[in-house]
This record gives sequence, C-alpha cells and structure tokens, in this order.
Amino acid sequence: MGALVLLFTLIVAASAVDIWQPAKELIESVERGDKWPVDDTEGRIVGGEDTTISQHPHQVSLQRSNSHICGGAIVNADWIVTAAHCVDSSRPQDYRIRAGSSAHASGGTTRSIELIVSHENYNSGSGTFPNDIALMKMSSSLSLTGSISAITLATGSPDEFAGQTCEITGWGRTCGTCGLPSNLQSLSMQVLRNSECRNYWTGNNIIDGHICIFQGSGYGACNGDSGGPMVCSGQLAGVTSWGASGCPGTRPSVYTRIGVYKSWMDFVMASNS
Repeated sequence: MGALVLLFTLIVAASAVDIWQPAKELIESVERGDKWPVDDTEGRIVGGEDTTISQHPHQVSLQRSNSHICGGAIVNADWIVTAAHCVDSSRPQDYRIRAGSSAHASGGTTRSIELIVSHENYNSGSGTFPNDIALMKMSSSLSLTGSISAITLATGSPDEFAGQTCEITGWGRTCGTCGLPSNLQSLSMQVLRNSECRNYWTGNNIIDGHICIFQGSGYGACNGDSGGPMVCSGQLAGVTSWGASGCPGTRPSVYTRIGVYKSWMDFVMASNS
C-alpha cells in the first residue's frame, strides 16, 4: 500500500535495517509547495487494490495546504485518530481532513482541525517511535452517514489479532518512488505476534504498543499511509507508524496498537469535550 513518508534513516544496530516513518517526506514537500504526481498506472498501494469509501467509511485523508499527507480514522463525530509523526500539535490550524470520499483530492466533506493532542510520551528521536498516536478534534461535528462513520476501537491484549488477516487502507504510494494514487487502496495482511515481529526487526525495539503485519515482499504500507487504519474483525486495531525504508515489503509494517492506547484516547476526549 503506498503510504508512509521517509522520516529519516536510523541505524540502531549493525544488524538493523533502515527504518522510516512515512509522513515526513510528504509533509516537507507540501511545505515547499511541491506537487506529487498522481499515479493511475497501477491501481494499488504496494500490492493492494482499488476500494471504495463505502467499504471503509471510517477512513479520512489528513491534509496540509490542501494536499494529502497522511491517513486517519473516525473515532466519533468530533474526533479523528492518526499518527503523532503526521502532525504538529501546536499548529492545528494547518490541517484539515476529508471524509466520505474514495478520492483524497475531491468529493466528500472537509473539516478544519481545532485541537491536536499527541501522546505525551511520543518520541520521534528514539529508534522505533514509541507512542506514535495523536487525536484531532474537528472544528465542527461530522454528520455520520453511510459513507462517513465511526469505527469501534480494539481493547484487547498485546497479542490480540495475532494470526488473523486484517485490512489496511490508504492513499499512500504504490511503490517507494511512485506518486500517490487518486483512489483509496486496500490490502489484506496477516498480523504477527510481537515475538515474531522482533525476529524480523533484530536490533529494533518492538514494544507492546506496536502491532505488526506482514504478507511477504511487495506488500505493505508506504509513504502517505501514515496514520491510516488497520482493521481487524471490524475493529480499529492499529494506525500506520513505520516500516523499512523504500517500501520493499521485505519486513513487517509496524503500527501503533490501538488497544494499548484506548484508555489514553478516552481520557483525552473526555478532557476536551
């Protein structure tokens, strides 16, 4: 699936591969005023396929300067969850979301953002970006309809969903050097136990707050998918956080595990109602 933006290269240990967060490159290009090409030649994320918003009505496009930078998921009519590395919590006025459209550039409805709360222990400088989660409060409530709806949050144990096939969606790149697809993409992938994920990411710290998915070479999230949803059994299980540089699909994509952060999410929303 084309999505996350190359944040920076980190060598954590001699055996570790380069890892990246998919949003930084897109965000920096928007700040420069660059225009990423729309790639219609291959209708899929990395290994994915076209889908529709009616099948994934919780999906939103997070935008800066009216350009797609990340994904997000509708928690309720007022709140969106995304990755902390996608946003600057001190500048909510710089962002908006588009909901209810299969296209990130048109259709549906848009909302500006009035408040962003990133996890207080998010650490962009550490090897594997722990606590990579943020909540955004919209300036006005969404009207929940067939193509715009909230998704149930997962609440379970660290290895919840292990062995299950789950679905990831987004408008991220279809390869490491491709443009963004105009249409929403989806891909089914298998959830690994965290112990299995650690075997692939030797030298990098996979924690309880992570959930990993893997389908083999040529499948996974990429630049632009950051913050987007992983859905298991109808529940939001994760939001896209990081993976291998260049989107080769040779190692698991790593997501922030929603179940670990649900209490934090509930507290933030109740404190800012």
